Amino acid sequence: MSNYNVLIFEPKIAENYKLEEMLWKASLFTQNYSSIQTILLNDIIDYDNRKRLKDWIEIFESNCIDHFLNFESEYSLQYVITEKNFSSYSLDLYACDIKAAYNKIEISNDYILLILSVLSISKNQSYNPILLQKRIANALEIISFSEPGASNLVIISHLHTLNRLVDVCIDYEVDVKCTIEVRA
Repeated sequence: MSNYNVLIFEPKIAENYKLEEMLWKASLFTQNYSSIQTILLNDIIDYDNRKRLKDWIEIFESNCIDHFLNFESEYSLQYVITEKNFSSYSLDLYACDIKAAYNKIEISNDYILLILSVLSISKNQSYNPILLQKRIANALEIISFSEPGASNLVIISHLHTLNRLVDVCIDYEVDVKCTIEVRA
């Protein structure tokens, strides 16, 4: 049985990653109800919708918003907010945790050198996702001028998949790690 190589692109997650630093994204469900509180919460969500859990709790407390935790799972929370007129609605929080999803691209040995070459990058490095996105756009443009062979179609597909991973890394503000793994 022989070994083979796989090129892997994935988010570079810090070793000292702390759950309390995880960001949570909110969705407000008011069922066509509107009040000063709902306008305030909608404005907060529209302005900056990714906050640490303790920041969301601080918003509730600093604005005297009556709330209780109605549902909790590892990656989602639901708070019910009750107003003085007994109206209630929910604010759902979803974890913006890059570890919560499978964000890894594996490229077979046959295409490793082609991908590295067309992107002008090196293995075992980390890359700023915005700069890598520019390299992907350039690579796609270069390939568009070449003959549409089978290997070019595979490379184009890999580049589009990598571009989606880069978008995720931009959202989470992490670099893209590029490594080669030897498998048996």
